Amino acid sequence: MAIDVKSLFAETIMELSRKKTLGKISISDLIRATGASRQTFYHHFEDKEALLVWIYDKYILNDNFNHPDAGEAPYSLNLQRFYRQVYRYRSFLKQAIDPDYLPNLRNHIMDYSRLLVSNTFSDYYRKKHKEDPPDTFYFFLEHNIVGFVHILFNWINRNCDIPSTDIAKYNVMMLESALKYWDLTDSAENFYLPE
Repeated sequence: MAIDVKSLFAETIMELSRKKTLGKISISDLIRATGASRQTFYHHFEDKEALLVWIYDKYILNDNFNHPDAGEAPYSLNLQRFYRQVYRYRSFLKQAIDPDYLPNLRNHIMDYSRLLVSNTFSDYYRKKHKEDPPDTFYFFLEHNIVGFVHILFNWINRNCDIPSTDIAKYNVMMLESALKYWDLTDSAENFYLPE
């Protein structure tokens, strides 16, 4: 059976981050702990930041956000799954989004969220109005996206007792306001969980 080298490095850095901060974990530490070569690490990852991004994409996102109208699970269910994964990896993510640790995942999370929400809601708009959304639409979405990411970072950093399902529900409510404001509720049939 072939070894999944990327997962080996991911599991190792997450394990090491329980003992010391991400900022103090070197590539040499990873090499020593995995028994892999430096060349193997750099064959799979450009640097430690690329490993962090891969962990976020593979372990946290974990295909939770396929485009809602592509026949996948409803957006709101994907959001619940996402927050469960964030909760599961919360101690690691707390370090990975620390603004004092560079590089960190803050920009990647913001960029991914911006792309996901903008693409999803732009498609809803085009489906309803048969034209591209106006600039004000993107401005409105940006407000929601920044709010979403801000809530996410605070939830991770503060170790809030708010359940992941409630955090997902709050984010759905924020996004619902965008749907209602732009009269898109009828074109976003796969946004909500089935009743």
